[in-house]
Amino acid sequence: LIAYLLGGVGLGMGVVSGPSTRWRWTGTLVCTAGIALFAGVRYYITREMLGFCDEVMRGDLGDIGEYYKAPAMFWVAVQSRENGGEEVIGGVGLDYSPEKDTRTAHVRRMIVSPKHRRRGIAARLMQVWIDYAESIPALREFDLETSDLQPGARRMYERLGWRAFAEERAGNFLGTVVIRQFRRTVGGR
Repeated sequence: LIAYLLGGVGLGMGVVSGPSTRWRWTGTLVCTAGIALFAGVRYYITREMLGFCDEVMRGDLGDIGEYYKAPAMFWVAVQSRENGGEEVIGGVGLDYSPEKDTRTAHVRRMIVSPKHRRRGIAARLMQVWIDYAESIPALREFDLETSDLQPGARRMYERLGWRAFAEERAGNFLGTVVIRQFRRTVGGR
C-alpha cells in the first residue's frame, strides 16, 4: 500500500506541477521510490515463497510414499476427466510418528484446487482423515495450523469440532499474519 501511495503521490506531483521543474523532479523521485519499494517487496515475497516450496519438497512432499508410511497416511481426491483418466483435485496428510508421540497426529498439506473449492471436497477429505485417525487406538488428540488468510478453512475446521488453542504472529516489517493452532480430541470433544 505504501508503494502504491508513493507512486500515486509522485504521479500527482508531476501532473499538478505545471511549469515547475523542481516539482516534476521531486514527483519523479517519489514515484521511482514507490516502484522500487513495490519491486523489493515482490522480490522478498517471491524469495520466501520459493524457499518454503523448496523446504516442503525436501521434506514430506519430496517422497510422499516414504514420509506418510502407515500409520501415517496421505489421501487425494480425484475427479474423472471427460476424455478419460483422472485429475487430482485435493489432498491431505496425517502426520503421525508413534515413536515420537503416541498420542498426537497432525494435519498436513490440506489443499483443494482453486477451481474445485466450495464444493465440500475439503470437508470430505477431513472427515476421512478424522475417521482414520480415530481408528488408531493410541491417538487422543489431533493438531493443525492455519492462518487468518484462510477464513473458510478455519470455519470448516470449527464445524468439524476443531478448537483454536494457540496463536502466533509471523512476519516482519512488511506485514504479519496470525497463525492459529487448532486441536480436536477423539470423538470431537
